[in-house]
Amino acid sequence: MLKNKLKAEEPLSLIQKGAPDAQKLIQHERGLDENSSGMLRPKTRWNLQKVLRYKGQDETITLGRKVEEYFDHVLASTVATKALDENRMTKAGQMLPGETRNALYLARGALGHQKPAPSEQHVLSVKNMFKKPPS
Repeated sequence: MLKNKLKAEEPLSLIQKGAPDAQKLIQHERGLDENSSGMLRPKTRWNLQKVLRYKGQDETITLGRKVEEYFDHVLASTVATKALDENRMTKAGQMLPGETRNALYLARGALGHQKPAPSEQHVLSVKNMFKKPPS
């Protein structure tokens, strides 16, 4: 579902909208049989139907909310990680995998001014991205 939406729209607009049609998708996939083609893969549809077999309408709504939350979480973490990678400053003399440089060029990086590393609290990373700040 997420892959199909990303083909049509930008990630930032999807984050703002969310996944309003997750409920409809779950209801639709719940009613399909094995041989029907839906948006989900056959094994995923079978597992969804197995989970919802003895559940009522309330559980379907709850599952739809969980799908929407996961959808938002995946998109937000992807966009945040991409922003971190784009804004990352490389140190002088840093050699990325696959690059070939001579020793003098790499040594120049060690001679430059080094900033102290920021504390763990102030660095936005996947590890502490969704962590609540201390009260």
